Amino acid sequence: MDTYANFQRSPKQVQKYYYFVQVMNFVIAFLLLGLFLFLTLYFHWWSWLIYLIALIGLLVAINCIFKPLIEYRFTYYKVTESYLAVDRRFFFKKQKLVNIERIQFIVRKENPILHRMGLCNVVVVTAGHGVELPLMHETTVQEIEEHLLTKLKGVNTDV
Repeated sequence: MDTYANFQRSPKQVQKYYYFVQVMNFVIAFLLLGLFLFLTLYFHWWSWLIYLIALIGLLVAINCIFKPLIEYRFTYYKVTESYLAVDRRFFFKKQKLVNIERIQFIVRKENPILHRMGLCNVVVVTAGHGVELPLMHETTVQEIEEHLLTKLKGVNTDV
């Protein structure tokens, strides 16, 4: 597993998935905001609610544009011989390390959109917590799972 010696970023398709999900969230949020705006105008509620709805709509639009970009550009992962690391480097640096010997099981998550794009979401679970890896191609996930499981077969420690 020398190919994972340095931190790596998810494939470019992941950014497309993040934008697709955010566009769906954007449409749902604007439908709800439109309904609330209609109710505000129909029932003659306070006029300042229109400004509040506009502000919320602006925040939703900004979130839709920047959240996928931030999630894709500032999330990295690393698999070595002894540990697994997930690094998030936006504004604050947050790094989660998991000793391979402490892994209890691996969860692979997919939805129809991820499956169509050939991507997977992997959660590595230990006794104390779970570490969610960034989205990856199915082949990369299989390589990482094989590496982790072969390392776990040789472990003779009891937690």
